[in-house]
Order: sequence, then C-alpha cells, then structure tokens
Amino acid sequence: MSERVAKRPTLFTVPPAPSTETKLRGARCSSGHLFFPPQQIGCEVCGLYGDEIEIIELDASGTLQSFALSHRQQRPGSTAPLIIGTVALDAGPALEVVLDVDDTAGLSCGQRVAGHLVDVGEDESSRRIVDCFFAPTEPAEPAG
Repeated sequence: MSERVAKRPTLFTVPPAPSTETKLRGARCSSGHLFFPPQQIGCEVCGLYGDEIEIIELDASGTLQSFALSHRQQRPGSTAPLIIGTVALDAGPALEVVLDVDDTAGLSCGQRVAGHLVDVGEDESSRRIVDCFFAPTEPAEPAG
C-alpha cells in the first residue's frame, strides 16, 4: 500500500493506513477559545497571538447544522455538484465541510457526522493524496 499524504496538511492529520479516521488541526488561545483552522494572526475571538496560541487536535465529529447542494466548483481540482454543510464540532467551533454523500435525501439537520479520509488522487511520487470529508454516522431523522 502506498504512502498517504494530506491534500491540506495544515488542516488535518493522516494516521497510518488502513485507518480513515482523522483529527483536525485546530488552535486554542491561553484564554481557552478554540478555533479552526489555526490562524497566523491569532485568536479570532480575543486577539491573542504568538506564544498565547497552542496548536491542538480536534475530534472530527459533530452535528450537522445545515447543508446545501452546490453546483459550483469550490476550488481547483474539485468537482461539482457536491454537497456542503456546516458542522458544529463537539469541541465547539463550527466549520464548512464537504459531505461524502451521493444526495441530500439521507441528511437532516441535527444529524451526527464525522470526518474521514478519502482518496482524491496521486502525487508525482505515487503517494495517495487524501482529503477530509464528513459523512453521517447515524441515519437521518424522518421529516416531520
């Protein structure tokens, strides 16, 4: 099995294969505010920076707050359409994610989701490039 590398190494970890579980790279200021992604300019809440910021790992699990089908390419190398969502991480921060689902039928707000690694290509050294996408960990609640 070839080596895996993160598409965006500053945002998530790549554990040894065959695991697809990942941790997000976040930050915490000395006042206790958590944020993702880590910011070079410091804490987005209180403005602390430099030695007052610690890079930490955040569990890639949370609650789906909203989702939408996007017909627009999000970044070079991505394909459309895709489903994007807002996830409130269990650790606190909310973030925009790509959802690893075929359609919105199996999604509902309040649903538990988790991040996992997905192969998205290969680099010039034949290493597998992986990205972090989120997917439901439980069935959607019936529409009521």
